[in-house]
Amino acid sequence: MNLWIRTQNKIELTKVNDIQIDKVSDGFQIINYSENNYVIILGLYKTKERALEVLDEIENKFLLDIENSNYKCADLIIKAYMLPKIYEMPKE
Repeated sequence: MNLWIRTQNKIELTKVNDIQIDKVSDGFQIINYSENNYVIILGLYKTKERALEVLDEIENKFLLDIENSNYKCADLIIKAYMLPKIYEMPKE
């Protein structure tokens, strides 16, 4: 994956490796396991539905729609998607 995420508290910028949602006492947190299995909390949300919405937003960073593009345009889109992207976790 070639995506970087700035944590909700704005303190860390981490390369995405393995993301999941975990239930905690005050809501649902989205966490990233780094390559050395260090856990980084990306964000905390009140409901599971909101955490899933944020996860969907992150997933959509990788969607590539080139179905109706000509070759040159499709080539540029593919090259742009190969560049690293940064996603900033929403506050709520």
